[in-house]
Amino acid sequence: MTRIEELEQKVKELQTEIESLKKEESKKFPEAGDDYYTISTMGEIGSAVTWTNHKTDKMRLLIGNCFKTEEEARFYIERLKVIAELRKYAEPDDTPWDGRAHYSISYDYLRNEIITPFYYNTKLCNLYFESFNKAQEAIETIGVKRLKKYYLGVAEV
Repeated sequence: MTRIEELEQKVKELQTEIESLKKEESKKFPEAGDDYYTISTMGEIGSAVTWTNHKTDKMRLLIGNCFKTEEEARFYIERLKVIAELRKYAEPDDTPWDGRAHYSISYDYLRNEIITPFYYNTKLCNLYFESFNKAQEAIETIGVKRLKKYYLGVAEV
């Protein structure tokens, strides 16, 4: 077999593998027989569970506690921890919007930094802070890297 024939064979094998991966990725998750991971009430990742379309499976999926991989579940645990930490600094959910400023934590892609804009009458996210200083305190406590990754969903470059 010539070098060209060997490479053509490798290309065919890779194309077959690519097609197989595309089919796997486009498949609806979860389906009967798929393994998935959940987070326990203690914040631990359970061993893989097989989807059987049982009521328990459906409830886990409904509340967002159904993960394709252990890594995905681990990421979500960290995300929940960051949100819990932010809530310690944030205004209560029932804080009235009475004409004063409410601060949020956002990411500015042009400046490549976390910012704390304020709003008087536009509610864009779930967590707001009573002052710029309170938002900054939350940022400093949690850390820019963790906030970007787990709260804001900003990938490190």
